[in-house]
Amino acid sequence: MGGITGCGERMGRRACVPVRRGRGLTLIELMVALAVLVILLTVAVPGMRNFVKNNRLTAAANDLAASMALARSEAVRRGRPVTVCSSSGGAACDGAAWAEGWIVFVDQGTPGTVDGSDEVVRVFGKAGDGVTIDLGGMSYVRFLPTGMLDT
Repeated sequence: MGGITGCGERMGRRACVPVRRGRGLTLIELMVALAVLVILLTVAVPGMRNFVKNNRLTAAANDLAASMALARSEAVRRGRPVTVCSSSGGAACDGAAWAEGWIVFVDQGTPGTVDGSDEVVRVFGKAGDGVTIDLGGMSYVRFLPTGMLDT
């Protein structure tokens, strides 16, 4: 027969029978494995949603903090006022929601407005989906050459 044989004693008789090697999963084993997978996914997916949501929120907060730090350091370095304002297009302060994006620019003309010789230093894109940024109604934040806020 050429296969593997298994020998053993049964009811006082010695018998050898061919033993087949398993070549895959039975239907029951496959169903149990799928059931375990479904249970694990049911537990993991809601946790993953919260993880992604928290990461988006953290990234937006870090970007906003970085833009304020950049504006302050650029104001001191250049010796000119630098402004951070909300901007959905990335070219001008348009009063859009802060979560739509914002820009950092050297503000030499009208405070809080990109005009004349103002130079855009950096454009920050839209925050992640579901993120809301509220700066208490401020449409822009302006840093003086001393590094202090212009109030």
